[in-house]
Amino acid sequence: LNNALNLKNKNIADLNVEGAFDFSSLVSSINSNIDKITSEFKARLYPDSSITTEFTDQNFPVLCNNLSMIYSVNVKNLSSISSFTGDDTINFVGKIDGAISDSCGLFNLTANADINKFAFKDSIILTDNATLDVSISNNIAGQKLTQFNADIFLKANNLIVSKFRADSTTVDIGFHDSKNSFTITSEPDSVIRLFTQGSLADSMNVIFD
Repeated sequence: LNNALNLKNKNIADLNVEGAFDFSSLVSSINSNIDKITSEFKARLYPDSSITTEFTDQNFPVLCNNLSMIYSVNVKNLSSISSFTGDDTINFVGKIDGAISDSCGLFNLTANADINKFAFKDSIILTDNATLDVSISNNIAGQKLTQFNADIFLKANNLIVSKFRADSTTVDIGFHDSKNSFTITSEPDSVIRLFTQGSLADSMNVIFD
């Protein structure tokens, strides 16, 4: 089904969505992939926990509706939504463009964001004037995370994490062939220059190269 949605609000956000999809199948595809990916990561991080058993043993539905959608969101101010929901965990101002598709279980998502402002829980993570590129693919019928791939690249002029400040910072995170890696770099103009590489192992162990 061909669909299009265009919503504009001068105070909160503008949203534009178009493509060949129906909303019910699209939401089902996104939720199923999120459930599988998060449950498999939980199983890796907490291998001895019984919490993940019910998720990792279940089969996820494979949709063959050939969904495809492109989207654009321009977020202006979330304060009115936060005051209504009572949840001010995330404050974001910026624009996100991307695409989502699902062809018989082969799921793809891209997102390219220009971030004017981002705050997580007031001051745990703060940044402005940043760009974020996300590319995720997953075969929901694949075994565990063998057919899950992800690349996340963040470039920020200013980044504060739990009161630790770094200027001109890049964060590069990848997951391919069931292996993950990350690189964090701050440029010479930073208060503290930083370069580190590593990966996240089982049971929340971080290995630095």
